[in-house]
Amino acid sequence: MKYSEVEKYSIDELIIGIYKDSGYESMLKESNDPYAESRIENISELVSSAKQFSSMNDSLIDFISEMSLTSDSDDENQEDAVILSTVHASKGLEYKVVFIMGLEENLFPSIRDAESSADEKNKMEEERRLAYVAITRAKERLFMSYANRRMQFGSIKMNKRSRFLDEVPNKLMHFESSFGGSFESTDSNVDQANKFISRLSPKIKISEKPKSSVSTNYVIGDTVLHKKFGEGKILDISKDSVKVKFGEVGVKTLLIEYANLTRKD
Repeated sequence: MKYSEVEKYSIDELIIGIYKDSGYESMLKESNDPYAESRIENISELVSSAKQFSSMNDSLIDFISEMSLTSDSDDENQEDAVILSTVHASKGLEYKVVFIMGLEENLFPSIRDAESSADEKNKMEEERRLAYVAITRAKERLFMSYANRRMQFGSIKMNKRSRFLDEVPNKLMHFESSFGGSFESTDSNVDQANKFISRLSPKIKISEKPKSSVSTNYVIGDTVLHKKFGEGKILDISKDSVKVKFGEVGVKTLLIEYANLTRKD
């Protein structure tokens, strides 16, 4: 099996690979099940969590254990607690205070694989109905939020604010910035807030390449040591990566800048 040697892949690569190669991705995208979209979004969050976890620990077993512990804690019955719910699952329910997250284009609304302009229009109307359901769950207070950038399927996405926010009358909205300050929502004020946030937010480099000036003290054929994979032999060296055959985990391709290999004398 392609993924039987799990040590050759990062955790997020394993999840994405199995998701696509198993046919589950195409099945969900072609499904008429109203919960299919939620399942795709759940997988996206799983991949993002896996990528963040891998930056500190690339053990699949540890990741599964962590997810299991998180799931177990979610099952605890606590009456005085925040309720997390999908929009579909909230139908027929009402709460004094409701928070709707992720009001961004390509997320909410999210239109995938429309077969025609008419199909796209119908799917957009379904998304709009869902937004109405979400909004009307609130009896007293409603908070709606969006992010300038977020991680989806392991990559940073820059989405515009949802059109559904713009369809709510301005007189009913009160805009607050995460950087402090508040004002009534107008088009110009929202634009100013977005520019303000973008200017002050730390810039995220989505695909930053390791610097080509990184020097190494090893060549092809040398024996090196890695703090996790142990002893290995250099098979190939490219501009920014090195291929090493380790005794315990086999062949690994590592980024030179982060590999921290030590040549064994």
